[in-house]
Amino acid sequence: MKNVKENIKLKKDTKVGVDCGYSDAGNIKFAEDEKIDLYVPSRAQAQEFDGKEQSLNHDK
Repeated sequence: MKNVKENIKLKKDTKVGVDCGYSDAGNIKFAEDEKIDLYVPSRAQAQEFDGKEQSLNHDK
């Protein structure tokens, strides 16, 4: 998250969506401390979504 903040000029009220690789306590705490509105799925949510996405692709 520090790299994200350094590489992207975040404006007030910016919302940041990231993948489940960022879902650890350190990143979430950093976002909270820096007042970053962070949206990150848990690993379980990401796996559930991947399963649904794969089943949709098989129907084509």
